[in-house]
Parts: sequence; structure tokens; C-alpha cells
Amino acid sequence: MYDITDIPDWCAYESNCSSLEPGKALNSELEQAMISKSPIVNAHNIKAPYLLVIGGKDLRVPPHFRALVRTLSVNKVTHKVLYYPDSNHALDEVEVEADFSINSALWFQAHGL
Repeated sequence: MYDITDIPDWCAYESNCSSLEPGKALNSELEQAMISKSPIVNAHNIKAPYLLVIGGKDLRVPPHFRALVRTLSVNKVTHKVLYYPDSNHALDEVEVEADFSINSALWFQAHGL
């Protein structure tokens, strides 16, 4: 994600790779540190029902969410994707917020939460 995101400094911070300088290429040690914290790499550990909410114009998540959904499917984890093709990472359009509110409440109710 570091190489394709609009927020590489956030990736470095969240991966505890504070020695990474903005604009510099990853070395193998830093790359492995980031990979080890990736939700994709750890997706096989997910057991709980999973609700994933994605905006189609999000520059951060869409390149990765399909791999996560595939892993959830292969591992037979109950999951649902709410995909909003015209929304971005914030998912802050009124229609999207309303749809998400209703669908997430139904999701939690269906799973006894």
C-alpha cells in the first residue's frame, strides 16, 4: 500500500516504520515490517462475521479489499460488502450514510450484536 497510497506517511507510522523517510524506497526490512501488519496477510485469522464498507472512489482501500473478500470467502467467514461506487474514503454523502446506517444496524441485529 505504501507505494500506491496518497498517505504514505500514515502507512509508515502505523507500521512502526518511523525510520522511513518520505519519498524514499522501502528496503526489505521495512517492507517486511509493513507486510506483517497488513490486514490481507492476517485475514486468515478472521473468524467473526465481517461487514466491509467500501467507496468506489477511495484511493486507499479498493485495491486491497478484493483480496480480503476472497480470503473471507475461501475461509467460509460470513461477510457482506457494502459498496458505494460514487463515494470516496470518507463515505460522507447523505445517501451513503443513510444506507450504511440502516444496513449496519440490520447486520448487527442479524448477528446478535
